[in-house]
Amino acid sequence: MTALTITYARLRATDPARWRELAAAWRRHAATAGHWATDLGTQIGRLAATWTGPAATAALAHLQRLRRVAVLIRLHCWSADQALSEWAAALERARALLGRGVAIATRAGLRVDDDGRVTPPAAPAFGAAMSSIQDALRIAAEADGAATARLAELTDSLMGDLGATPPPVTPPPPAPAEVAGWWARLTPAQRFWLIATEPALVGGRDGVPAAARDLANRLLLGDRRPDLTARLEAGTGPRGYLLGLPEDDLWHGHNPADAGFGARVVPSQPDAGHSGY
Repeated sequence: MTALTITYARLRATDPARWRELAAAWRRHAATAGHWATDLGTQIGRLAATWTGPAATAALAHLQRLRRVAVLIRLHCWSADQALSEWAAALERARALLGRGVAIATRAGLRVDDDGRVTPPAAPAFGAAMSSIQDALRIAAEADGAATARLAELTDSLMGDLGATPPPVTPPPPAPAEVAGWWARLTPAQRFWLIATEPALVGGRDGVPAAARDLANRLLLGDRRPDLTARLEAGTGPRGYLLGLPEDDLWHGHNPADAGFGARVVPSQPDAGHSGY
């Protein structure tokens, strides 16, 4: 995805639904990678229980690397879904503001040309109409820049030897402000490696960006779901807000803490299958 020059005409012509469809395609790829991780985890468990010796050790190491690659692929697909879903949501907000500005101008008898200029400028409603249009263009431009940067990071991470060897990572500092600086200094490959191999460290760490924590917590939730489900069915588990929801609802804004535009990662539907490494 290349950063666009956001213009009035381009914003009016852009359909957020097409970007949501693209996000859904990445979500499906993530589901496929999740099934790969599940199958490989099952094979690793069976092999470890029935085979010992040097050959078994080598085979297990190979299967574990393949499973780690599947988890990393899943994380990259999820992250692409995140970026595109957020971009689509920002587009919808920007287009709503654009429509509001045009409506204000139309009601006042003003003209909006193909470049988004409102005339005549001396009219009483000029300021409100122009402000709404400019806010729409600003929101779209900022969202486009953010999505472009996110997708560029994904490309940089995938250019390396995915999952072959752990990249060197220093331990995180204790304070949230220091954690934010530490995370910013990591390469994309280091960040994805940490999410895949240390999701508990990332998911609960204040100072790590919300998008990365979201990915880590998805992995943790997938790992813990079978145990939590069994406990709930047996009547011994907690009956918290999230645990009472269907799986497909967990990433669609049903958590009250997620309310508010811009206060959270725009959720994308989780895929089925095993998650973490």
